[in-house]
Amino acid sequence: PAYASAKGSQPQPPPVMMTDSIQTSHSSTCALFKDHTVHCNPPAESITDVESWSLMAWGSICFIQRSTKQVACKKNGYNRYNIFPPANLGQAKQVQTGSDFACALLMDDTVKCWGRPSHGSNNPPANLGEVTHLVADGQTGCAIRKEDDKPVCWGDRRTRCPSPTNVKKIVLTVLHCCMVMKDDTVRCKDGPHYAANIPADLKVKQLRGISDHDYFALLPDGTVQIFSANGPKAKIPADLGKVSWFYENSMEGAQILCAKTEHGNRCWNIAHNTYANIKINGLAVNELDI
Repeated sequence: PAYASAKGSQPQPPPVMMTDSIQTSHSSTCALFKDHTVHCNPPAESITDVESWSLMAWGSICFIQRSTKQVACKKNGYNRYNIFPPANLGQAKQVQTGSDFACALLMDDTVKCWGRPSHGSNNPPANLGEVTHLVADGQTGCAIRKEDDKPVCWGDRRTRCPSPTNVKKIVLTVLHCCMVMKDDTVRCKDGPHYAANIPADLKVKQLRGISDHDYFALLPDGTVQIFSANGPKAKIPADLGKVSWFYENSMEGAQILCAKTEHGNRCWNIAHNTYANIKINGLAVNELDI
């Protein structure tokens, strides 16, 4: 897991892609601190004993407890449905949340989901089997099968995702679905309503989906390009500088994107292209040292 602290604290190890330290959604920005607590803006009840976590589109949080490896969820902000996990869920090593459902990757590498049964988002295929990667957003869940590195999706965008083999990561937007391959190229569904217009030979360090159809591609040299099926509407500040990684975000309704840059942490409104130096637990995001 990754942690946030104030600048000037003890020396940090060489940087790795700690993408879950800060997470943004439609209604909240939250950070995981070194004492294993999660704090948010707008302020809410702090969450303790956190190993890994996921911020829902509407502000609630599901997380794995360090001491028990059990999944817990807490309401935070507006909730459209009961998001509390079933009592017999068991221990887990990853949790992912959509608009009003959540899924957990259990210790035996199988997946269980719960929450609002919209478009089947809380019901992964019975033959899914063991998986290596899990993602959820909006009303869609996806996983990469261990046996063939092939993606399997369920929910409202299950037919919009390509299904190649040798997939490393699945990236969702409200309307689209792309795959980062093991060779770091990107594959998206073909067709006028699905294609993200990402060149087939482009290699990415990270791909982040946000809003309806925008993809932020972080290239190996630290520069960023934006791709979209209908022409990018999102923007990047001209003085953002080289980017190390993007932090996690909920793509549904989100306007704020955060990144670790050569100038420190930066968050900005992708529509208005203005910086948003949000305070979390008394510290400005720019002052959080990840």
